Amino acid sequence: MSQPESKPSAPGAEGAKVANGPSPLDAFLRRCVQTATETVHLSQGQTLLEQGDPGDSMYVLMEGRLGVRRIHADGSELILGESKPGTPVGEMALLTGQTRAATVYALTDARLVKISREQVECLAEQHPLELADFAKTITIRFQRARLTAVLTRLFGELDTAALHDLQAELEWHQLSHGEALFNAGDPGDAMFIVVNGRLRVSVSLPDGSERAVGEVGPGEIVGEFSLLTGEPHSATAYAIRESNVVRLARPLFDRLLECYPQVMMQITRTIIERQKKTLKVLPTERPRALTLALIPASPEVPLAEFAHQLAEGLAESGPVLVL
Repeated sequence: MSQPESKPSAPGAEGAKVANGPSPLDAFLRRCVQTATETVHLSQGQTLLEQGDPGDSMYVLMEGRLGVRRIHADGSELILGESKPGTPVGEMALLTGQTRAATVYALTDARLVKISREQVECLAEQHPLELADFAKTITIRFQRARLTAVLTRLFGELDTAALHDLQAELEWHQLSHGEALFNAGDPGDAMFIVVNGRLRVSVSLPDGSERAVGEVGPGEIVGEFSLLTGEPHSATAYAIRESNVVRLARPLFDRLLECYPQVMMQITRTIIERQKKTLKVLPTERPRALTLALIPASPEVPLAEFAHQLAEGLAESGPVLVL
């Protein structure tokens, strides 16, 4: 990996200005830049972050453009997009403690400021509300990056321009627990892609009761059969946890098929696999795994002790693993 040339400096107030950037930095990011003491210069083609590296720092791009790519287990490469001036880089891994999810490299000569984990933690204690706003911003960026990966997996390789245009026209919908995405009998004028969360699909029985026929998780589509046939939805889809989905309306779908006929093959495979699963649904089907996150209300809460006590109670209903 090419090592970026690091030149310590004190950006101060000047560091909060983004050269050729379209918009100013948000409050928390501006504080990060103003307290940064290290500037990194990259030459075109040089790598800043490698996929799999520890997330012990973040950067803010001040000048230039960066590319972002992810390497899959089979060796294939997915271009996730590019970063422009004013964009934070590597912030997700820093905030979550996970390793880098993608490789970041310079598309042009670039200048960045580097912010350490210690600096972020210090600023977070001093300005928690600004951090919360920053977290919302990067969550949106993360969801859009995730959508790029989902679209590529669903529809096959699309060029960067097509992905950008497609994402610009997709409609985002946020669903609360129990909220219906569509009901049986609604017009089948669109299909939906689950970006995060989970939906349950159910049908009404003659006696008035409902039967679940399947679930739809991240990266999967729902409503595609009605979109193809032009018939109303035959089932109801609702969120069983907070979920984010995107709506692909018929006009956009038709244009997508016209330019990329292979999309129909991908959707056909999805329909076939879903029908196979539906035929295998049994009343005794084993429940899906459930993940619970425990967050202490204060530092004094004995979190580890509580977690193990909770696990012992839940173990009566099935296997439990404490992470």
